[in-house]
Amino acid sequence: MADDQALGQVMTPSSIVTYMNGVEKLGGTNFTKWKGELMLILAIMDRDHSFREDKPVVPVSEGDNDATLAWLAKKGIPWRPDHKRGEKSQSG
Repeated sequence: MADDQALGQVMTPSSIVTYMNGVEKLGGTNFTKWKGELMLILAIMDRDHSFREDKPVVPVSEGDNDATLAWLAKKGIPWRPDHKRGEKSQSG
């Protein structure tokens, strides 16, 4: 299916499924076309965040949490020093 067909119409869940079913299976010579169609589907479904956002910063050492804390703050994720895994932070 051509990309311009999807872009020229309003995409509903059923039309997305129809478009997905029309994507040619990955073979030895069609990677570029297949990838483009897959990226279009992910963008339409708003599932392409991993291609749009930087990956999290990996801490460089166990004792240095500055990079991790900066990443959490940038993402708006609250953190307390006594924070335990699985426990929700309470603001207030």
